[in-house]
Amino acid sequence: MLTWLAVASVALIAYTSTATAPQLGNATWTAALKIATGAFFLAFGQPIETSIGPISLAPSLLTLLVGLLSYAACRRLDGTGLRQLWCTGAGASAAAVMIGAIAGTGLRSLAAAVVAGIVAALGNLAAMGPEERALDSNEWNGHYRTVRRLLERLPGWMRRAVSEAIRGIWWLSLLGLAAFVAAVIAAWHRVSYATTGLSESVADTIAIWLAQLGYLPTAVTWAFGWLTGAGYSVGPVRFAPGQDATGLLPAVPILGAGPRSAWSMAMLLVPAIAVLALALWHNHRRGEETLSAASLKAVTVAVLLVAAAVLAAVVTSGAVGRGLLARNGVWPLHMLAFSLLAIALPYVLGTVLSHPATRTWIKGKAAKPATQPTAPAPQADEEEVAAMPDFLREDGDQLPKS
Repeated sequence: MLTWLAVASVALIAYTSTATAPQLGNATWTAALKIATGAFFLAFGQPIETSIGPISLAPSLLTLLVGLLSYAACRRLDGTGLRQLWCTGAGASAAAVMIGAIAGTGLRSLAAAVVAGIVAALGNLAAMGPEERALDSNEWNGHYRTVRRLLERLPGWMRRAVSEAIRGIWWLSLLGLAAFVAAVIAAWHRVSYATTGLSESVADTIAIWLAQLGYLPTAVTWAFGWLTGAGYSVGPVRFAPGQDATGLLPAVPILGAGPRSAWSMAMLLVPAIAVLALALWHNHRRGEETLSAASLKAVTVAVLLVAAAVLAAVVTSGAVGRGLLARNGVWPLHMLAFSLLAIALPYVLGTVLSHPATRTWIKGKAAKPATQPTAPAPQADEEEVAAMPDFLREDGDQLPKS
């Protein structure tokens, strides 16, 4: 409900902007609230039908906002726990269904309401402290006792791999955010020029940037996709290292931050080095005793990181009408291929090569040639020595005595 109110506030700001800037359109306040409701359900996968075609590119910040509000409310009200997951999810779904009923969407909003409940439940799960998530806590009693038995049978390295993968997702998200900020700074002249062309007042500028802020996680994912080499597309225009981006873009200021000129494919070294540093830190912080356990945990973490990257590519892709803008975002298959190369491979190699057992083996191999005893030189037999001229005989060669 709070998320819908936030979207409604943005829509009302947009209504104020259209009243002062005719080039932005002409809308009534009821139409603005209808747009807000559509944007709310779009954040959970329900497309908006417009005159230009369906819009399925979701404002990902609204999706994230539901999880963050659930996280903050559960922490504030001390409502965390496995038993509260169902209540949190059901409450968020019920609120979404009620908003859909008011807006007259009918059963079309049911699937989006279920997704909203799942996102809210994940926010509650993230708000749980380490003591509550521990398998020996009282949270796992009752209906969750069977789940605890199953989790207790898992190897310790597998349970630790999940926490390290979550830490790695934060690490890669910050890397994508840094790439996005650097792109905006580098292309600020294009971004500011597009903003000036669309706004005539401060209210217009605020409305434009608030609308773009709703796609901040999308922009971060696209920047991360470009950094890994997968690239991203805005209609027919493709941005990727190693190739020039040519073509016209929609009049959205933030799209001007896309790198137009070709960059070297050496940019793939940036995420590879970052992931390699993450693997070294994980191994130094809490490495596994055996090399086999460390390798299996590294492979599990790498698979989870690649799966998260592909999921982000799927969530942040979509259409903006028919025709040229029917496909936007990072192609999931491209993200899968380049993530295996720039994320999974460096992480596994960094973990294996930095393990104490590997270092010990390398040191042993390096020291073996220096300590290996040299084979004695072959001695010439007596007949060969006798047949040699005097000047070829060494001091130690003696003629046989008759």
